[in-house]
Amino acid sequence: MGLKGEYIVDDTVFISKTHHPGKAPYSIPLTVNKVLFIARNPFDVMISFACFCVCMNHSVKPKFTIHEEYPEWWDKFVKMNCRVMKKFFAQIIKEAESGKYDVCFVRYEDIVSNKQKELERI
Repeated sequence: MGLKGEYIVDDTVFISKTHHPGKAPYSIPLTVNKVLFIARNPFDVMISFACFCVCMNHSVKPKFTIHEEYPEWWDKFVKMNCRVMKKFFAQIIKEAESGKYDVCFVRYEDIVSNKQKELERI
């Protein structure tokens, strides 16, 4: 799974697409000088991730509305993932404030709505 070359993390790589290592316990250590952090609206992430968990596929959506058909599961899923996201973003902010490397934060929605402006800013 993953994109072609995603596992290459040596000096030959200029840009590496990855998820935060906290979500991939067996990931290869990655040393960086700069980070481009693209964040999506957490509400969109929650729905997308729930669909992935139900279907185990990024391209398929369930034939039912998860929160309507399984409200108890949805409630637990959202609460659990909010705790995970809170820890994740606290770690990202801590790393960014440490000054170990340059970090540029970008919202996915801003890229979608104004590609040129965001690309120039990056």
